[in-house]
Order: sequence, then C-alpha cells, then structure tokens
Amino acid sequence: MIKALIHTRNFVADYNPEFAVCDSTLTADQKRWARSIIQSAVESFDKNSAPRYIVETQGEDVLAGVICLTSSLSIDEKFFHDDKGRSIRVFIGCIFKRGSKQIPDLNLNRCADLFTKYLNDVWDRKSFFDAKSASDSDFEITSEINFGDSDFRSKLRDYANNSIQKKTPDVPQRIEKDQNKSIVPIIAIAGAIILAIFILILTKR
Repeated sequence: MIKALIHTRNFVADYNPEFAVCDSTLTADQKRWARSIIQSAVESFDKNSAPRYIVETQGEDVLAGVICLTSSLSIDEKFFHDDKGRSIRVFIGCIFKRGSKQIPDLNLNRCADLFTKYLNDVWDRKSFFDAKSASDSDFEITSEINFGDSDFRSKLRDYANNSIQKKTPDVPQRIEKDQNKSIVPIIAIAGAIILAIFILILTKR
C-alpha cells in the first residue's frame, strides 16, 4: 500500500509539525523517521531551485517525494504565498514497501492535484488542527518514471522491484567448525591411549 504524505503550511498557519496530510495507518516510528528527513529538507530548500526529488529507505520502508515551491505546481495562484506574501515550500510524497512492485506516480501534475484536493478546504484556517487523513488510492501506479533525475529514477525503480536481500548462513563453514570440534576429543583419547601403552612398556622392563 502507498501511504501519502504532504508537509506544508496554509495561508495563515505555519508548517504543521505533524504533517498537513498523513495516511492514518502510518505508525509513530514511520512518522518520526519521515519527519526527520522531510522537515529539514523542506527548510533547507532553496527558493530559486527547481523541484527536488528525494528517496530514502529505512528497513523495508521507502520514502519518496518532491520538494518545491507551490508556485512550481499547476494550481490556483492563491496557494503561492502566505498572508505575509512569502513563498510557500511543500513536500508531496509517500511511503511504500520495498519490493512491492508498485512505483507511485510522483509527476508534478499528479502532485498538484493532491495539493488542491487536501489543502483547498483548509487554506484559510487559522490552525491545521489534526493532519488530514490521506487515502491509499491517492497515488496511481506507473511503469514509466518520467520525473526526477536519473539517480532518483534508478533508486526508485530498484527499491520498488527488489526486496532487502537477507543474508544466508554460511553452512559449509559451520559444518567445518563442527567437524573440527569433534576431532579434538578423538585426538585427546588417542594420545591418552598411547601414553598408557608407553607407561606399561616402561613398567615391564
């Protein structure tokens, strides 16, 4: 399942630390991890830069999305500035599982639709209150990644198609160690027998 996330502000209220939009099924640990990446990335985003796509992983979770100014999206111009005339940054993305074979469609047109869908009704609200709950059907699945740079596209495709490789135990090496352990007592017994024979011979002289 692809779980949507949007981090931004509205016309009056500042950036919501609990996200403006968040899938209700995300765990506290998933939100904490995503927040640690998204908030700093949004705060450091250069307003003169082109939209920036990011992808990060933690265990089986993949966080992917785009950071940009709202003015980079094909949306109503009322979303371009806050009540003090400042440009507005936004992260629009999602969390999905590695090896899920599902690549979320993160092109800017789709992201613009999501922004309008969730932010339009709360744009003038003085507080975001609780994060709006996202739907697991927000992102369409795509087989062609026509967004982001080549490094982002390569990583996104790899994470979507390949699960984490679990290490298999080194069986031959373990067997060899077990065999070595079993040889030790045999050698000790043989040595004791030889010593006993030697002592017996000496006593008969």
